[in-house]
Amino acid sequence: MTTSDLINLLREADSQSRKSVSESEKLYGTVIEHSRTLNHQPSLAESLTGLAYCEIAKGDLPSAEAHLNESLAIYRTIDDKQGEINAIYTRGILAERQGDLTLAETAYQKAFSESERHGYQKGKARALSGLANVRGRAGDYPAALQFFQQSLSENEAIRDDLAVAQSLMGLGIVYQRLDDYANAIDALYNAYLTFERLGSKDNAVRAASNLGSLQTRMGKYGDALQTFERIVAESKSIGNALSEATAMNNIAEALAKQNKLERALSTLEASLSLQQNLDAPWLYANTLHSKGDVLLTLEHYAEAETAFRESLSVSRAINDKQNELFCHIGLAKAMMNRERLNEAMAELEQAIELAQIIDEKKWLAEAFSLQSRAFETIGDPTRALDAFRKFYDVERERLNLESEKRAQSLAVQYKVAEAKQQAEIEHLKNVELAAALKKVEEANAFKTELLGIAAHDLKNPLQVISGFASLIQELKSLDEAQSNAKAIERASERMLKLIKDLLETAALDSGKLELNKIPVSVADLLRAVAEHNRPNAEKKSQTIYLDLAENCLAELDVERMREVFENLVSNAIKYSPRGKRIEVSLAQTSENAVRIAIKDEGQGLTEEDKTKLFGKFQRLSARPTGGESSTGLGLSIVKQLVELHGGRVWAESEGKDKGATFLVELPSRKAASPVASERRRKDAKPVGRSRAVSSSPQKIRVAIIEDNLELLRELEARLKHDEKLACVGAFESAEMALALLDEVDVVLMDIGLPGISGIEAIQKIKEKFPNAKIVMLTVQDDDRHISRAIIAGAHGYLTKKTTIPKILEYAETVMQGGMTFSPDVARRVSDLYLKFAPKEESAAALTKREKDILKLLSDGKSLKEIAQSLKTSVNTVRNQVAKIYDKLHSHSKSEAVSKALKSGLI
Repeated sequence: MTTSDLINLLREADSQSRKSVSESEKLYGTVIEHSRTLNHQPSLAESLTGLAYCEIAKGDLPSAEAHLNESLAIYRTIDDKQGEINAIYTRGILAERQGDLTLAETAYQKAFSESERHGYQKGKARALSGLANVRGRAGDYPAALQFFQQSLSENEAIRDDLAVAQSLMGLGIVYQRLDDYANAIDALYNAYLTFERLGSKDNAVRAASNLGSLQTRMGKYGDALQTFERIVAESKSIGNALSEATAMNNIAEALAKQNKLERALSTLEASLSLQQNLDAPWLYANTLHSKGDVLLTLEHYAEAETAFRESLSVSRAINDKQNELFCHIGLAKAMMNRERLNEAMAELEQAIELAQIIDEKKWLAEAFSLQSRAFETIGDPTRALDAFRKFYDVERERLNLESEKRAQSLAVQYKVAEAKQQAEIEHLKNVELAAALKKVEEANAFKTELLGIAAHDLKNPLQVISGFASLIQELKSLDEAQSNAKAIERASERMLKLIKDLLETAALDSGKLELNKIPVSVADLLRAVAEHNRPNAEKKSQTIYLDLAENCLAELDVERMREVFENLVSNAIKYSPRGKRIEVSLAQTSENAVRIAIKDEGQGLTEEDKTKLFGKFQRLSARPTGGESSTGLGLSIVKQLVELHGGRVWAESEGKDKGATFLVELPSRKAASPVASERRRKDAKPVGRSRAVSSSPQKIRVAIIEDNLELLRELEARLKHDEKLACVGAFESAEMALALLDEVDVVLMDIGLPGISGIEAIQKIKEKFPNAKIVMLTVQDDDRHISRAIIAGAHGYLTKKTTIPKILEYAETVMQGGMTFSPDVARRVSDLYLKFAPKEESAAALTKREKDILKLLSDGKSLKEIAQSLKTSVNTVRNQVAKIYDKLHSHSKSEAVSKALKSGLI
């Protein structure tokens, strides 16, 4: 083999490193062998560095260190500065894997300064990525983000696509740590696509693995499982057993989060078996620790203890203090459940010492909490209180740090957004300065006009409010005060309407209004709008007629399109004389379009009116017939919202006093099954709101169906600020909930609803959402309604005497399995079963503790309340409830309580 052949083989090895570590490792080995034979020092040094990189990826750290030392010595001998920089950078990667962040940072800083000194841009970009990794692992996320962005810019400048993808992956990981999920997903997905395009399978697996971890963190366990299963298959195809075993651990974590514990355990066993041929003690220790956690949840305490002890032994050997801490806490939990309190206390002491050394506040708080429970159990209240105080102090400090981290995250996101905005501004200055200045001048002129009109239009209602407020202070009669208060309310509504229209116009003009489209039955939406406007029509003796084609679906933002239809229907009422007819029709005009027409018998439109119909603040010839007010912005907003949906709006009129028809044409949804009711209904039904959840994805998704608007709005408002629950829809009828809801975990539903009743809706909801839990929330507390709801399939029954915090607590509890009742209903359910159920023998004997839990369940207590009563954890109670269900051959709380009552167990 010639030197030229050697160089070509080295280039091939380097190329393979972008695709498969295993293939690259073989080629580097071949190059090393021939380089030694030919005594070609440059190729020998480069192949040793490349081989070390492959060994680090596979977890063979001792071999990597030996090969790097040899490589560095050769580079210094032959005075190859770029090669030396690459080896120093790789030494930083090795130090990171060895857990020595100080040494890693020193290596990366040296690589960076040497690269700058010798003008080696690629080395500079690599070193920046390394520094970003170290800062990220140290928790300094703003610095990590800055280093990764600098690295990304350097790699883009030299057009190194692989390095660009690696920088993107690093950015995605940092964004994930900052809880900026949108940017994290964007960066990781783009990194994955680039790796796939380049054929870099190992890196693609790493990017996918990070995506899967993010999906798990967001609570999207199904998506995470699919991602990790693909990684397992891909890892097998390229022979990367380390990546395969890591993905299996991640699969087990996602399964455990879904309480699929037996599958999680078998997956971890398979991972451990695979690791027998790997030299990756850190992964082996983590897998054993995860196995111990699953066994602990399954209450296999002896087996859990064995797993934790083995993990602890490996962790000590590799100086992994964090995993060592986890093992001590796991051992303490297992021992406490086996009533070996003295041994548990010893484990907790070690855990506390370790947590303080490595500054793990979350686990330090956990250790103090367990210690407090242990002291309480052995009857030492003084030391129990002292441990609890320590737990409280640490937890408070931890929460403060979390708040600071969140503030830091927001600050970083703000800086990133500010930087992007500044870049856009610079671009605007250089490319479109003249056009931008013209737009600014037009915007300023419009703003001046807007302020003038707003000031004028707000002046009258403000004077009304001020005048009537003064009168109220002088009046002694409550009736007169109430009448004046109503006048104030009407004036306030006028002001609110104007301000809302002004803000919406500004948002539309700036292009900042975003649509949240979902498949919608247009007929149901129009019925709801008509029903909402019917009272105003009746005040003027007007009649609203509906002629609606069913099964017309469109992708709409419900809130925005309802606003369009509200505006057009209310205008028809406003500009029509008393006793007239208003027609609302809907038709499918083609395969791809639906048309809505709102026709009135009012004052019509002149030719001049038609030319300025959809402009801002345009005064038309028609005037409101009942003294109603107008902001002059409604039709302008209608036009912009319809066009945002890809539709068009226009008006037709034969002339003055001959009425007008406003028409809206919207794209229809293709290949969709009908959502609307099959029967054509002439009477309108109320509509609700369905929205995407912007809070933490791990929250329980709750929908509310309630025709009491005060309660509906209060529940919706409370859910906005709840840490564990999120509102995905608030509806005034079951029909609209069925039409608009896409996904839901818990449904809180009234019985007495307009249209179909809550009890009738239970089966329909269960058909569309088989896994949803349905909890009735009603004033009906009689036996007939309770029994009908339970027979229909309700998972809970709460009376409206229940406080809102309790309602939300029950909504959370019902997701933990079984049924939930407010205490008064629980007693009625018990009485019903005692009265009517035939006596039968228990399927199995229950322990005293299980009978106590069953009695508390029959009293309507939640798992959390039972845990507090019995001084144990919610998780322990949940496992004991599962055992009760198993012994009584039951599948729900009501069934278990029923059997226990029949057989006299409680």
